[in-house]
Amino acid sequence: AEHEDLVCSLVRCVIKALQTGEAATTKDGGAFKQAHERLPRVFELLAALPNCRPAFQKSAGAVPGWALLRWLPQALTHLPSVPELLDPMLGLAATLPQAVFWPLQLASHKDVIGNRAEVFRPLWAALERSGAPIKTALTFTRALECLTHPDKRYEAEMKPFKENLLRNPVEAKKKWRTLWRKVFEMRDHTGVAGLVHQGFGQRCQQVVRELGPRVGLVTSSEDLADADLIPAKKEGWVKLLQQLDILARQAGSQHASKKAPLRDFSPWLAQFDARSSWLGTAEEQLEVPGQYSGLQRPDPRSHARVLGFQPQLLVMSSKQKPKRLIVLGSDEREHWFLVKGGEDVRLDERVEQLFGTVNGLLATEAVLGLQVRTYAVVPLLPDLGILEWVRNTKPLKPLLIDLAKVSFEEIDAHKQRLQWARLFRPGVPPVQRYPAIFALERSNVEVAFRRFVAALKPNETLKAFFVQRALGPEALWHMRQRFAASLAATSAASYLLGIGDRHLDNYLLCLNSLEVVPIDFGYSFGIGALLPVPEMVPFRLTGFLLSVLQPLAGPRAHGTFRDGLQRALRKCREHMGVLMDACSLFIREPLLDWTIESRRRGNNDVEFLPRQRLRFLKERLRGKHPSILLVEELAESRIPWVKERLRAPEHDSIEAIAAGVHDDDRREGYER
Repeated sequence: AEHEDLVCSLVRCVIKALQTGEAATTKDGGAFKQAHERLPRVFELLAALPNCRPAFQKSAGAVPGWALLRWLPQALTHLPSVPELLDPMLGLAATLPQAVFWPLQLASHKDVIGNRAEVFRPLWAALERSGAPIKTALTFTRALECLTHPDKRYEAEMKPFKENLLRNPVEAKKKWRTLWRKVFEMRDHTGVAGLVHQGFGQRCQQVVRELGPRVGLVTSSEDLADADLIPAKKEGWVKLLQQLDILARQAGSQHASKKAPLRDFSPWLAQFDARSSWLGTAEEQLEVPGQYSGLQRPDPRSHARVLGFQPQLLVMSSKQKPKRLIVLGSDEREHWFLVKGGEDVRLDERVEQLFGTVNGLLATEAVLGLQVRTYAVVPLLPDLGILEWVRNTKPLKPLLIDLAKVSFEEIDAHKQRLQWARLFRPGVPPVQRYPAIFALERSNVEVAFRRFVAALKPNETLKAFFVQRALGPEALWHMRQRFAASLAATSAASYLLGIGDRHLDNYLLCLNSLEVVPIDFGYSFGIGALLPVPEMVPFRLTGFLLSVLQPLAGPRAHGTFRDGLQRALRKCREHMGVLMDACSLFIREPLLDWTIESRRRGNNDVEFLPRQRLRFLKERLRGKHPSILLVEELAESRIPWVKERLRAPEHDSIEAIAAGVHDDDRREGYER
């Protein structure tokens, strides 16, 4: 009872601070701001201790509704178990309907954990009463789904069908019906799907109806015949599915070039024209997504509305072929977005949210630029989302190619490294050579590495770019300081969140401020340690990046970078609870990939993997040595050579190598 009284007092204090509005200040940075950071913890406490809910319900009505915006995904996740959250959210739906729509659409999707349709029904009704363009927004979502290449949609739906075919007849029938409706017929996308999808679907139907009978199958529609689900039909299915896979590959090669007509993917988007809607009210017009940060009181009247779209898409070369879509806004500006289909961008959204939390903690630091550069992420469905296109930036790899004035493959240092790597197990894929390279003596690797570094020409370093951009020595110094502070904050946050895959294409450089912009967080929370070539470094800090800071920083990166890194880590550790509170959503609403991985391991508890991943985050915040954490993460690896290496003698173990015990200073820090 005493514990509950304490919790109820905490809830009342947080609500009271929020009631004062953002004008309330203290010497620590503002009562409102501190209470705002604690809202996710309040949601957790209300879910765990029902006796505290009356205190919340009594005073929550006086809290500014927009204060919930930043933590709206968390609030929606807790709503089924904390009905007292409904009234504040109904008020928010009435006043800021377009801020509520996208998170509510995502939370209502059947693939998100739990069936919450009945719980969310009042919120949908409130949105309908608000006069917001709900129907247009729903059609907009379906049209954006059509920007995903048909081969990617096919792969996503065909995979579960293949897994159940001839094993689970009931599930196989469901998956075939879904495949037929969503990919072959595009039934839910009538009027918004373009010729790219329509043509692919028609060709697939034709193959099923013509080739099926020739290989002994009777299925010719969305209804899978029982006669086709016996083992004797396996050979026929193999032939049919091979032909469908060929069609998918052919469809994937279409519009694979950089530019593609928008109308081929979605004529609805290409023909969308809301220029005449200025005669109506602003509430009736669809807002450009991503304008609600949740950090300050929004003014929807000043928000840009969607008037139309540029007729050309820019197709990216990465695996899922995401596309850049340019929205024409009522503010007479172009709003650039990257549309990602076939990926769960909730991870990107949550990482950006955590970056924002880190920035809030660093706001009181006096170091200029000690912030992580962020951008807006709006998940629309579990497998669809849009990301703000960060303009006036360039990935570090193309920047290096521009400096070298040759292709990446022609850079001498890169060629020498490839030639050296091919000496180990020639003729096999590069990933299979790594165990042999890892087994080499350290001195041999160091000699080879220094030779590759020496092959880099002066114009093939990031420092050369800064020298070109600077108007003089003083400008160069300021640019380096800003870059070092940005890199320090990014490195600290990336280490704490276990973000891997930090190759040169996953770092953007802002050409105006010279800040680092991290992108693509598919390998986060230590997942990189489970790759065939496991990632063993806490964060990327190569000579290419450090070249900007030389000669002032020296080999240990002293100065602004090192000081900024220490400040950022110290601040995050001092406020560990704030970061852990923001991560609660990973447990309450696990990502689809994490749920699948938990089940693959034979654990039906969908919270198993999220809790495990967040445990590593907590250990990093507590200051546990990175090499010890690395070994714990590698213990989950299924790679044979990694398992064998974990059993190596102590002096030659992965932990000893990662800790750098060969270096006196690093060994002293490790032993301490």
